[in-house]
Amino acid sequence: MGRNVRAGGLGLVVLIVAASAAGASIASRAGGAVPAGAAARTAAHAGGTVSIYELEPDHLTPQRTTAAYDQAHALFTPLLNLNAKNQIVKGMAQSVTSSRAGRVWTIKIKSGWKFQNGEPVTSRSFVDAWNATAYGPNAWATNGELANVAGYAALNPKNTKDKPTAKTLSGLKIINKTTWRVTLTKPDSQFPLELTGGQLGFYPLPKVAFKNPDAYDLAPIGNGPFQMLGQWKHNQLISVKRWSGYKGPQPHVDRIDFKIYSDAHTAYNDVLAGNLDIAFLSNDELAKAGSDFPGRVRAYNAPEIDIMSYPLYDDRFKDKRLREAISMAIDRGAISKALFGGLLTPAGSWVPASVQGGRPKLCGELCTFNPTKAKQLLAAAGGWKGTMNIWYPTGFGFEPLFQAIGNQLRQNLGIDVAYPSPGGFGPYFQALYDHKVDGPFRAHWGAFYPSMQNTLQALYTPTGDGNFGTFYSNPQVTNLILKGNASATLAKATSFYQQAENLIKDDFPTAPLFYAKYVYVYSKHIKHVTIDVNQVELTDLQVQ
Repeated sequence: MGRNVRAGGLGLVVLIVAASAAGASIASRAGGAVPAGAAARTAAHAGGTVSIYELEPDHLTPQRTTAAYDQAHALFTPLLNLNAKNQIVKGMAQSVTSSRAGRVWTIKIKSGWKFQNGEPVTSRSFVDAWNATAYGPNAWATNGELANVAGYAALNPKNTKDKPTAKTLSGLKIINKTTWRVTLTKPDSQFPLELTGGQLGFYPLPKVAFKNPDAYDLAPIGNGPFQMLGQWKHNQLISVKRWSGYKGPQPHVDRIDFKIYSDAHTAYNDVLAGNLDIAFLSNDELAKAGSDFPGRVRAYNAPEIDIMSYPLYDDRFKDKRLREAISMAIDRGAISKALFGGLLTPAGSWVPASVQGGRPKLCGELCTFNPTKAKQLLAAAGGWKGTMNIWYPTGFGFEPLFQAIGNQLRQNLGIDVAYPSPGGFGPYFQALYDHKVDGPFRAHWGAFYPSMQNTLQALYTPTGDGNFGTFYSNPQVTNLILKGNASATLAKATSFYQQAENLIKDDFPTAPLFYAKYVYVYSKHIKHVTIDVNQVELTDLQVQ
């Protein structure tokens, strides 16, 4: 659940990553990027080619994809972006201003920008793309990102068999070539954050994208720093080259080859052998990365969180004391030390610690290992009969973590456990949708932007994109989140979001496990790499 950057296949999961083993050379800093080496960066353009490990995406068109974030960041420039300190900076936007307490927004873009085919980027480039994304029958993956724009319901009937009563969003009005107005259904103080690079549904598209969407998908034309070099070679390669007509900061390298692998271990070994420059790490590679790549491992505290969820539709999990007992029977610190060199940070809240308003100690004793108290809570809840099934998607390196959790439940609560996971993310999600999951299960949210709103709204409201990862609903929580959305300032909004999180703590529908990291290794060919909220900053890359 959350943006699917690294976990393949379906669009609501991000692979858990963490840093390396004890004694490894790891650089990690919350809220910032870590440069490779101490040398100052040279001229804006130095040339060279960089190769990066990628999974096969589903699409390359930003609004259609659940996976191609690196390619979207290479080929396109959003309205706004986030820098290494999670501060909003301008992309294509000249200004984003609000009226009517955050319900109406006026967006003005910089003039003179073009797509890579020479077509000017105008307000219509954005409005047409947003309308196409929001139009339900198109079934584009980022459709839900436009859900709060007025008129969305007319384009997305509740009964999918019904036809939409409109083809465009009533909340979008073009003022001139560089300005348009957005009217939201409900006020949203976080709207500028939603316009940053992580939400691909708000990107622009050229006219050619609508003429033949499938052909365009093989070689998208964007407004970003790189342009496609040939077409997407499925399961092999996606190549981009520096675009000299780009109006923003020019990249340092001439070309990036996104080499597609089906196996993370093969990519890891290719970096070791010098056949690949940059690779992200799966869980089972963390312990050896520091010794294999001394001084060439980079980690970033991501706006992501791993949680243990419960099937709240199952009467056996209705008593929150059972849920609390399971949480207190898990020694998060020991698991992190044994499996991840102590660098997978135990979570103590229901939102990532790195976001504005995050409180990593909120959970308190309920997220602290205490087997004695856990047994008492289990007894008070009536105990547990039979085997407890623990669910997670297989094939992505999660097995050691969840088997360690199962061993601790067996040892500390006397509960027999089993692991009946149906397979990869596809069947795993389907089991959740069908309510076939009958025990604690792995869930994760990777925030699209560093606000408490994104995680809370997605996981803990009944209409959230990730609610199938918690099955939780509390009208008081939803109301507080809506009050936060309608607040005039970030401070006021954060206060309401924190109140909502307090109620979630009281209900304890899920058990926070770990805060996630983005972790990469790189070859000796790389001179400079920045890892931040966007993962690899492609324009910052430099080669030796």
